[in-house]
Amino acid sequence: MLTTSLFFSLVQGARWLSALAVANAALLAGALLTACALPSQAASGEATPRHVRVVASQFHAQCPLAGKRRTVLNIDSQKEWDSTLPDSTIEAAAGRKVHWSRQQVLLYATAPGKHDVRLTSPARGLMLSGGVLYWPVDEQVDTATKARGSRSCLITIVTPRSYWQRIKVIDPDQMRRRAD
Repeated sequence: MLTTSLFFSLVQGARWLSALAVANAALLAGALLTACALPSQAASGEATPRHVRVVASQFHAQCPLAGKRRTVLNIDSQKEWDSTLPDSTIEAAAGRKVHWSRQQVLLYATAPGKHDVRLTSPARGLMLSGGVLYWPVDEQVDTATKARGSRSCLITIVTPRSYWQRIKVIDPDQMRRRAD
């Protein structure tokens, strides 16, 4: 009799633990969904576009980033800078020190072409909307000179640190139209 009663107690305890585990699993799943939604909402931007200020921009006719393809990068830390551009200091490439705790570095490099390209970012601010950072870059092609096989690039420091899903390099006229 003691064994049967102990068995039924264990079964009841197991059922109770099972129900508790299901309830905890449901709470955990809800918490995980909420936690996953929050960064996603932050990354997707607000309903209204947000301004990201340009601290400094530096053009390089000879990009310190190796490669032959058009490249757009977001660099978040000194360690990431050192692994991406090991032969260049941030101060030399960006023209000033970066305060990594509150600033980020954007790098846009062109593919080597038939002519030299000069890159400028005329905007003092970029627009973050719907998870996309819109970066206006003016590309002036110098048809009078032959390219030296060089790859030009633009390195820009922005603040405040923000989160986006992608960076879209656009013509400055498109930025003006978006602002209107």
